[in-house]
Amino acid sequence: MRKKVNRISAARFAVFALLVIYVAVLAFRNGKSSVSFQTVEAAVTEAADFQNLQLGTGQDLKKFYGLNEKDFDAVCFYYASQSMGVDELLLVASDESEKIEEAEDAAEQRIETQLRNFEGYGEEQTKLLQDAVLIKKGNFFLLAVSPQGDEIKEKFLRTV
Repeated sequence: MRKKVNRISAARFAVFALLVIYVAVLAFRNGKSSVSFQTVEAAVTEAADFQNLQLGTGQDLKKFYGLNEKDFDAVCFYYASQSMGVDELLLVASDESEKIEEAEDAAEQRIETQLRNFEGYGEEQTKLLQDAVLIKKGNFFLLAVSPQGDEIKEKFLRTV
């Protein structure tokens, strides 16, 4: 009788452990977010300072990042309106993880290029570029080169 009770307890424990593991996997997987692009865009842009930024077009996205706007489900892109400015905000969404990876690679390459461009004389610009926020979460990718980078990152992570 005692062995039967122990087996039932062990079976309950095993089922409980599997349930906990399943819930943990669901909670921490990097799958598609149920949050709309507009919601994430609103949160991110709320934290940004647009005084020195201008809205980028599909052509600008291609020029700066080599990315085609039509490859993504949605894109939000702002860049510095001044020639010596490095502030940029890029938010993209795609259900295809390869496209998110492509945006991340392009953003990293853009940061490296900008760092080379300002090497030796653009101390303020170099600091902003070194502190750039690059985050991939779910079906979203964010690049923020901004003095408000930490705030933008926080809003992004809380929203997605």
